Amino acid sequence: MIGEKVTPEENARDQVAAFTVHVSRYRPDLDGPWTKTPDPALADHLDELTELLGTDA
Repeated sequence: MIGEKVTPEENARDQVAAFTVHVSRYRPDLDGPWTKTPDPALADHLDELTELLGTDA
């Protein structure tokens, strides 16, 4: 929502989620080696971040 107050962490989470959905569903041509998971535990880290924020990603 425009004007909604969010923390930098919430913004980062939302940007990652939006990019992931957008690229996977609408722009697979934007995907490349630079968008792959650099850390095999990234999903676990994002789950932990979501839990710490107390929201669903």
